[in-house]
Amino acid sequence: MLQLVPAVLLGMWLGNRLHHKIDAQRFLPSVFAILLLVSVILLVTSLQQVAG
Repeated sequence: MLQLVPAVLLGMWLGNRLHHKIDAQRFLPSVFAILLLVSVILLVTSLQQVAG
């Protein structure tokens, strides 16, 4: 679990930088699109494991 700390910190740092560079009207849809993409990938991966 501790090996994930650098990735979490990097994600927090990048998100904070992007949040301050991009206006909210473009930032929020980008975040929602990324969340949708990740959730679809997780769903497909999960279904493949159950089926296979």
